[in-house]
Amino acid sequence: MNKYEQELSKVTPKGAKVYELIQEDINSRSGQIFDFLLEGILAIRKALIGLKTRDAYYLVINEGKSELVQIQRNLNIVQQDVTNAVQEASNKKSFKYEGKRYKLYRKIR
Repeated sequence: MNKYEQELSKVTPKGAKVYELIQEDINSRSGQIFDFLLEGILAIRKALIGLKTRDAYYLVINEGKSELVQIQRNLNIVQQDVTNAVQEASNKKSFKYEGKRYKLYRKIR
């Protein structure tokens, strides 16, 4: 468990589902096609860029409520309710919120 996940465990309920997310800008139609064709390679690249910026993003789902948790490099925590955005994107592996796309990367618990 890394330091971000340790901080996350302090603010999440025990029974909640927690997913690590990859944040990315929403591209134009041609950019979306390019991303689709190279999705695996780009996901690794974006994960490496995320390591450099060191902000970590998590989706916490508990009792029908979805929350976006951002843990910044200095371990400050920002929490935002994204229940509507997640419900609109039901059965998808990503959701859009405030001009960004968040993709489910891995399930933590």
